[in-house]
Amino acid sequence: MDPESKHTSGVASQDSFVQNASRNRRVGADRLHRQTDGRVVIESRVEMPDWRASRFRPTAVFIEGERFAVCAHHPLKRGNHRYELAPWPEDQGVRPGLLIEYGEDYVRRRDKLRSAVRTTGVLAALAIPFTPLLGFLPARIKTALHGVIGVHPVSATRASLALECLAAIVIGAMGVIHVMTLGQMTPEFGDTMWLFPLLLIDAFMRYNSVLSENIHALGFLEWLVPASLRRPRSSGDAQGVDGPSAAARMGVIASVRRSASGRDASGDP
Repeated sequence: MDPESKHTSGVASQDSFVQNASRNRRVGADRLHRQTDGRVVIESRVEMPDWRASRFRPTAVFIEGERFAVCAHHPLKRGNHRYELAPWPEDQGVRPGLLIEYGEDYVRRRDKLRSAVRTTGVLAALAIPFTPLLGFLPARIKTALHGVIGVHPVSATRASLALECLAAIVIGAMGVIHVMTLGQMTPEFGDTMWLFPLLLIDAFMRYNSVLSENIHALGFLEWLVPASLRRPRSSGDAQGVDGPSAAARMGVIASVRRSASGRDASGDP
């Protein structure tokens, strides 16, 4: 083979390598494969429920300015997922169900969301035995903890009311037994009887916030505090209630969704 042929072969091989590298690459933890027919295959360790394959309103995925339609989803072994995307059928008048801008930023936010959801789930499971005690905390603290450990303030308050009523019943029953046994209330036991009416009154006052499903369910004796002082700030309230998982999800949606009326109307890819 002459030098010129060798040089031509080397250039062709290099071009082929560059083309293969551009067709097959990593996007964060995902693998993206561009096929010769224009289709794109994405393999991911994370399931993406928003990526819906449908004949009428499929999810539109933008990759480097090109618009694709999700046409298939195949669960793989070891929890992996394979998504097949086809070039968007511009001439068929199909409208997208959801618009997603796929890239490094999308994958990073998606994985951050997944990690936050997992952490919240673990903390929520560990917090189950302490749920009744968490219900006695002030409303602002319960609202903030909801975003961290996933325990809903209303559920925690409901559990604390059950524990509070049980404690009041036990104290009242012990007082009755004490009087019936000794014929009188001794000073030692009488010093604890004030808890009986206190627990019942507190349970009654806090029960209203549970009935109304108010996210700011009151804590122990919090009804004595003026409403203007115990009301959480609106910004902190939203962050605490939604928590890192929902906040991260909103960040993903905000970064991946495009206005359907904007991009569809303009016809830009």
